[in-house]
Amino acid sequence: MAAALASFIDGVADAQLPLDDRCFQFGDGLFESLRYQAGRCPLWPYHLQRLQRGCERLGIAFNRALIEQYLQQLMDALGEQGTDSAIIKLQLSRGQTARGYAVPQTGPTIILRAYTAVPFSPLGTPLKLELSAVRLAQQPLLAGLKHCNRLEQVLAKRQLSPAVDDGILCDTSGRVIEAISSNIFIREGQRWLTPNLQRAGVAGVVRACLLERLGSDAEVADIELERLLAADEVFLCNSVAGLCPVADLKTDLGSVHWSCFDASAEVATKYQQLFLRGE
Repeated sequence: MAAALASFIDGVADAQLPLDDRCFQFGDGLFESLRYQAGRCPLWPYHLQRLQRGCERLGIAFNRALIEQYLQQLMDALGEQGTDSAIIKLQLSRGQTARGYAVPQTGPTIILRAYTAVPFSPLGTPLKLELSAVRLAQQPLLAGLKHCNRLEQVLAKRQLSPAVDDGILCDTSGRVIEAISSNIFIREGQRWLTPNLQRAGVAGVVRACLLERLGSDAEVADIELERLLAADEVFLCNSVAGLCPVADLKTDLGSVHWSCFDASAEVATKYQQLFLRGE
């Protein structure tokens, strides 16, 4: 694994995470993957909103001022190194406990690390996907959150065929939810659809800002596999890779090939404008 460009735990550089931290023991925490670009994190407001919602849902203390103070500390360290582009992983753990599931009285732990990133590109290389055999559990209490227990994604990544880039994950009812580490949009005519994430999945920050920017041209819907296969265009999106069109998808129902990405490119242009302005 590549060494971190910079690392802080509760504001202390190169500190070690205690073995009794609940993020390590139980996955009891939340995390955000931020793209750092030219001295700032353009999508930070969306990350912050999701982090706050997650803390409210899980009952973890949320201290915005302290989180932003530590984030700025990390960005200052990157600036001093002359690093212009990086991926920042922000983890918020509930804290420490000797053993057991009972909630501790100690405050949360704020963990920040930065890693080397490829240059930002609004529209990536077309991807080859396959339908994953892993099915996401339906748990409304955790749906939408980017919590630190991601074993379903680990299993899906482990089973991914060598020749494909990513896998499509359905829930236990067969509804399309997301890719292993990205959200998904499909185009039907003039409209974009993205899966309903009230039962499972991660509500990504790029997904959130695209739903805002696309307005009435996009909607959230339950999407069955057959509907995905019949789509005019498909793209994946996340805060690290931006938008990536899908060229091929292999499933038990057959394979689909897409060769037109014009509408995806238009959406990517809107995203690029937002990303570069940091609105």
